[in-house]
Amino acid sequence: MRFRSHPERELSDHMQDVHRRVLSMLERTPIEEAERDAWARLLRLLASCHDFGKYTSFFQKHLAGDRSIGKESYHSLLGALFGSYVREQSWSSATDWKQHEYYLPLIVYFIIVQHHSHLRDFADTVPSKQDYLAAQLQDITHNLREIEQDLHQSFPELTPHLLAFLDHFEEHMNQLSGKHNFVPRFFRQLPEYDLSLALMVQVAFSFLIDADKHSAAENDSVPPSQLSPGLVEAYRIRQFAKAAQKNDTMVVKRNLVKQIVVENVSRVELSKSFHTFTSPTGTGKTLAALEGALLLRDRLSKQGSPPRRIIYVLPFTSIIDQNYAVIQNVITQGKTNSQLVLKHHYMSEIEYGKADGTDELSLDRQLMFIESWESEVIVTTYVQLLHTMLSNQNRQLKKLHNLAGSIVILDEVQNIPFAYWLLTEQLCKAYSKQFDNKWILLTATQPKIFPDSDTVEWLDHPEYHNTCFFADMNRTEIRLLGERYLDLEEWLDAAYAEAEKVPSVLIIVNTIATSTQVYDYFCERMDGDSDEVVYYLSANLIFEHRKKVLKRVRQRLDNGLPVILVSTQVVEAGVDVDFHCVIRDLGPMDSIIQAAGRCNRHGRRPSPESVVVIPLHKASAKKADSAIVYGQDAYIAVETMREFRAGHNDGAIPEKAYQQMVDSYYQKLLYLKENGESRKRLSQLQKLEFDKLSDFSLIPKKNRTIAVYVQYNWKAVWLWNYYVERVCKEKDLNRRRENYLRCKTKLRQFQMDVDCRYVRNRELEYGFVLIRPEWVEADQYYDRRTGWIRDPNDEEAFIW
Repeated sequence: MRFRSHPERELSDHMQDVHRRVLSMLERTPIEEAERDAWARLLRLLASCHDFGKYTSFFQKHLAGDRSIGKESYHSLLGALFGSYVREQSWSSATDWKQHEYYLPLIVYFIIVQHHSHLRDFADTVPSKQDYLAAQLQDITHNLREIEQDLHQSFPELTPHLLAFLDHFEEHMNQLSGKHNFVPRFFRQLPEYDLSLALMVQVAFSFLIDADKHSAAENDSVPPSQLSPGLVEAYRIRQFAKAAQKNDTMVVKRNLVKQIVVENVSRVELSKSFHTFTSPTGTGKTLAALEGALLLRDRLSKQGSPPRRIIYVLPFTSIIDQNYAVIQNVITQGKTNSQLVLKHHYMSEIEYGKADGTDELSLDRQLMFIESWESEVIVTTYVQLLHTMLSNQNRQLKKLHNLAGSIVILDEVQNIPFAYWLLTEQLCKAYSKQFDNKWILLTATQPKIFPDSDTVEWLDHPEYHNTCFFADMNRTEIRLLGERYLDLEEWLDAAYAEAEKVPSVLIIVNTIATSTQVYDYFCERMDGDSDEVVYYLSANLIFEHRKKVLKRVRQRLDNGLPVILVSTQVVEAGVDVDFHCVIRDLGPMDSIIQAAGRCNRHGRRPSPESVVVIPLHKASAKKADSAIVYGQDAYIAVETMREFRAGHNDGAIPEKAYQQMVDSYYQKLLYLKENGESRKRLSQLQKLEFDKLSDFSLIPKKNRTIAVYVQYNWKAVWLWNYYVERVCKEKDLNRRRENYLRCKTKLRQFQMDVDCRYVRNRELEYGFVLIRPEWVEADQYYDRRTGWIRDPNDEEAFIW
């Protein structure tokens, strides 16, 4: 009998190929030499046994098209039991993971039995004797000689175990069940936050499933590429040669930042895992961080480390495109080469191309490379990063092995909610301990995620301390207006009085409901000029609409024309705009500082400009907006600002005091807050409770939502027609999937998730509530200025 794994693939060839791929992946993963052999043996066992169940004639007949075969054609359980048996018989206390050795047969079983599904809770995955196993074992016995011959060609170490496995099957099942009974006690004995077993299971699972999928698709492996740290300086010369000749204050500051970062990274101890890069907004952090990461990668490679991937993480999809464009221009001079630079988030296009344009891949294959992070530099989001590290999903875990050992830049790191600081700290420490990951925390407002004693600051110098960069800044000043919270009418009058003083103003509030009220107020006050002067931005707009608004606002700012932008917090982090004044409702201290970064951003106006914080509490609401969205974080911020305001006669807090004020704020947070959510998630991960981890969400969700598609313009109408005709009505399942992959990212440009309360009595059309172009034109359901029309009394807002 010829044994096949796939219709046109020999089973032994496939298993050998999976083994070759996992070893190639392992070579690129920094692991202690003392553990490398143990990893290699584990991965060889997983690769050689994961498809062992395909040796049954039941599977072979099913593969040939016989659909009358039932569960007897299943292959994962039989492979898991055989792999765990081989592991049980190959125990070696001298060379393997000593503290986990006793449970390794269970771990092998756990990984293989789920390699085509999602990880479940370890304690609930009890080895069980299914009805169809007896028939499978009898079938293996019948074809034993042929199977032994086939196995011996590729994995000769397995053949001595095959007959013994069949003879001692019942005994082995009992042994596994006995070990499983001790699992709860084992977990109770683990030290607090010991995640070594969890990472081993997740990463081994990731190695196996990614190699298996790429082998099945017969994808070429992506070899590592060299990247010179000099690429960043070459980009600076191309882009900023003229600007560098000017004696501009911010240009001088950026050059000094670059110089100190390069000098520090050139001599930092390579054993250091946790790096901070704390610098004011507008000082070229993106380029300097990338240059530092490339330099660190280069130094590690020269010390014998495999080439490290660089993962650049950002908080919002809305700012990824601009950062990705810069990084792509640095690495490839803007040319498409996904093997070098890759963008991955839920709204990114499915596009994985080589520099020369050869070997164009099918969309399925492109998606496979993208979701596996097969690139040297990956630009992604915190949602992708943390949801992968805490995931039980097969699709998300494919890329986890490429995270292991990487250099990770956490840009705008202050956006990680305080509830997850401890979780972030312990995850980072676990990956650094096991895989030597390097973490770079990049921000103007450095949170206290790690103790100062654990980190090394990139922007620090004996002759120019890190605090000097903030002390030298004089672009903005924060003014806390009033001694109390203002009601909405008072707040609007105060905001208008500030806005009248300047040509351009950014107004940031905390909820969508309030933002539309503020927008309407300013439109009324501006009379006939409102369409040209007053603009609105929030997650209440579809993405295509947001891009249009930002483009128009930037044009007016660049041309020196008056503009008022009313926004929620979507504008705070990373959006490159420069207003004369920022007015903000109360929020966390780091959010206020980020808002200040949108004011006099490049320091081109000599006098400091105002960031005015006006606490709002609408008379009709039980809680202030800031309390609804941020809880006590906003209260701690206002108390901190009052303390620092008292130290300045004019009541304005200068930019040079921002860093000290943020440090004081974070110290208060650490003292007042608990880590219950982080402890819960760490405990679940430590105990391999993957089902329980599956409800983790970095972005909180309160109410059930429904997908709404807005036919905002002609592109949206054309795309909808394509979706209906080429996807929904397509009979061929393969063509339907391919057409959907072609359009799904574009569909999201016109899609939003809306609280079900606001879409009552609307019928679904092909999975969406459809808002037709004539309704948009008539401002019905979707307003052309402020987006989705919602209940004005709704005080809840989600700004992501």
